[in-house]
Amino acid sequence: MKVAILAEQNFNLIDGSTIWLLNVCKLMARLPGLEVTVLLRYPLTDRILADEVPASLRLIDATEIARVTGLHPAVLEPATLVRSLRDWE
Repeated sequence: MKVAILAEQNFNLIDGSTIWLLNVCKLMARLPGLEVTVLLRYPLTDRILADEVPASLRLIDATEIARVTGLHPAVLEPATLVRSLRDWE
């Protein structure tokens, strides 16, 4: 099963919400049969937390999303991304 997580948090900052997201990612990586993609709403400029994400998860930042879909990061919302996820398939 494919799962997409839209991360509204800024993964460049270390705070409670990004630590929570990191732990959700680690838990999802342990579940068999899941193909998880984490879509970051902000461009990734600091890899401290990103390097903690299990390698089995796909991490895509706003810069890559914009490159593939042509969407500006300001319009990265759940409804918009659902329509554009097929670009990665």
